[in-house]
Amino acid sequence: HVISRRLPGMAAEADLEGVRTHRINAPGPAVLYSPIYFVRAARRLSVLEHDAPFDAIHGNLPLLSSFGIRAGKRRRFVETVHSSVAGAIQSAESASVRSLNWNEAVFRLLRPIIAASERRMLNRANRVIAVSVGLVDEIERVAPGVRSKTNVIPNGVDVERFRPLADRAAGRARLGIDAEAPLVLYLGRLMEG
Repeated sequence: HVISRRLPGMAAEADLEGVRTHRINAPGPAVLYSPIYFVRAARRLSVLEHDAPFDAIHGNLPLLSSFGIRAGKRRRFVETVHSSVAGAIQSAESASVRSLNWNEAVFRLLRPIIAASERRMLNRANRVIAVSVGLVDEIERVAPGVRSKTNVIPNGVDVERFRPLADRAAGRARLGIDAEAPLVLYLGRLMEG
């Protein structure tokens, strides 16, 4: 099972390649939807576990996805870290409050609480996956000792499934993109240094 945030236009439940996906409605910017998501995701997990208890739970940071889930004696946690709280608000630290968007301002205000929650989740995890070696150093500063239970698994792409089209013009036409229009793909987060 996968529990994730439900975005507009998405079905609440879906089977994706044999994996049951439960999408939680939690509107608003990340800082605001996170507490709503935590509560609703924990409720959904409770309902799912009633019939078939899970042996392990896998969360993704920095969105603190497993924050609202209580640790149990039999439960094992794996947290995949894509960035730390410190990394997520690095640009907000040096900026004036007036220049921040609403989400950044609230996140900056709640940083001590969110950072403590991040530390708690890293410490309770049985295993941690970081997407880069540099991130391991960063989370070690957040939760000293976490390095010993951390593995690095870089983000990746299934090159058999996602490969360049043999006929790019046909691909553009199929997507309704003009043959001469610039085409840029960006994956990740933009942060000012």
